[in-house]
Amino acid sequence: MSFDHFKTEGNQYFKEGNYASAIKSYEKCIEINPENPIGYSNKAMALIKANKNQEAVRTCQDGLKRVSKNDATHETIQKKLEYRLELAEKALNKEVPKEVNLVENLVIHEVDSLPKEFAGL
Repeated sequence: MSFDHFKTEGNQYFKEGNYASAIKSYEKCIEINPENPIGYSNKAMALIKANKNQEAVRTCQDGLKRVSKNDATHETIQKKLEYRLELAEKALNKEVPKEVNLVENLVIHEVDSLPKEFAGL
């Protein structure tokens, strides 16, 4: 089967919201033609939708390495990859470990003396 077959298949899965299957189809595109940045771009968007942002960042970076100035569509695909890279990086920055959220939501009260259970600490 061809790159275009798996790309079309992946696009259909993506439209249906089946991001796991879309990712697999786009991975097949990359296996068939690892120098074509379109497979990386499409896979990155599916990864973002699946909330796999760290992998999406790597996929965008891999795709950007394969953008060729000799290709007439290089500017379009480069912009898509850069945009998707930015989306994934922003999402990663918003992902805060649960422990940090607990500390941020901790209420602090002033007291005149320590409770008895803390006196020995």
